Amino acid sequence: MLGQNRCDTEHGFTRVTRPVVSESNFQQTLIYSGRVGDRVKIGYRESAGDMARPAFSNEAEYDLSVSKEVAYRGAKIRIIEANNQSITYEVISNFNVQ
Repeated sequence: MLGQNRCDTEHGFTRVTRPVVSESNFQQTLIYSGRVGDRVKIGYRESAGDMARPAFSNEAEYDLSVSKEVAYRGAKIRIIEANNQSITYEVISNFNVQ
């Protein structure tokens, strides 16, 4: 199979059922837009199903020389490393934790 390993009976597995996001679910997203100097740009967007809600979208800049932690609407992350192409971070709390 194109150099891929196949499943076998020698190694066990556990089947886990997880909820699937449906079209009617409300979603909150932080979007990394890059870094300029000591500032990172992070956007926020809310969507319900397939429809983005422009009134609930925005972008903010955060100064890493002041703090490595970014918080917005209950979500909090600690930025470990950021450049103009990628970000490495630790989630301190998500949107659902108040």
